[in-house]
Amino acid sequence: EKYQLPLLFRGFWGFILAFIIAYIGRIFMLTEFVNFFGNYGFIIRAFGDPLMTLGFSIMMYNLITTKTVFSGFFSWKPMLFIGRISYSMYLWHFIICLWVSRLLMPVFGISNLGLYSVLILSVILAVPVSWLSYKFLELPYFKKSKHFTPLILTKEPAYPSSKI
Repeated sequence: EKYQLPLLFRGFWGFILAFIIAYIGRIFMLTEFVNFFGNYGFIIRAFGDPLMTLGFSIMMYNLITTKTVFSGFFSWKPMLFIGRISYSMYLWHFIICLWVSRLLMPVFGISNLGLYSVLILSVILAVPVSWLSYKFLELPYFKKSKHFTPLILTKEPAYPSSKI
């Protein structure tokens, strides 16, 4: 039988609740929030990652198993494209943001215009760079790895025995 989320986490309101759990986890990681609890702040910080991960995993499972406005939105072709290149985007975004900020901040300074310009230009550059990375680095790896068999599963020993 297929596992289902508890009723509390299913559907539209379940997705919202899971988002709130993830957001609380994110708040638990903020330095200001941790410092507010003084010597016990480390306990709050320790719950941040697991709460955020739990919230996101419930959101993902909700999207897969329940038909809602959210699952429709994330099934939209542009969102599927972003999902497909998201790992490459994760890998490349920092380098791109660093490069763009070093290019634009001397021009605009630390201002709203400067920050938004860096954000917009970084996204514009990250999408094609991430797509190229996905196409030429990730896809060939995944196509090749379908035929890979670990040595443990083969009948031959990993290292030939030496005859002395």
